[in-house]
Amino acid sequence: MYTYEYQMFCYTTDIVVFVDSGVDVPGYNYDVLLIKRKNDPYAGYWALPGGYVEIDETAKEAAVRELYEETGIVVSECQLKPLPIFDEVKRDPRNRTVSQPFVCVLTQDQIKDMKAGDDAVDCMLENIGSLKTLAFDHMEMIRLGTHLL
Repeated sequence: MYTYEYQMFCYTTDIVVFVDSGVDVPGYNYDVLLIKRKNDPYAGYWALPGGYVEIDETAKEAAVRELYEETGIVVSECQLKPLPIFDEVKRDPRNRTVSQPFVCVLTQDQIKDMKAGDDAVDCMLENIGSLKTLAFDHMEMIRLGTHLL
């Protein structure tokens, strides 16, 4: 096996899922899907669904898989719109991690059967006008995602 003299980094994906909130007030029109993290870092914190891109898949394939594993929600790759890559050097306390986030907008009917799974202990919808502290840089991903609404 070949070894590199340069340090490698991890590649992840995060998914910003917006759902119409039914509230007709600017800034409160959408809810966002959040999962409660089971594992460190940020165990017990709310975050976006997401995870590591496996060696044999694309970032979009990983986003579809991670969303299903963590929430039971099924989406297709064509529903995912890319956001800019997040690559701040210290964005993840474990190691150097680069994330390709995606955005999608779903209906209440499409998320009605959501349930936490894999490394999520809970999942919920939170109104974007009421968001508090989230794990990692997920608030910034949500903020950027709102520009696609």
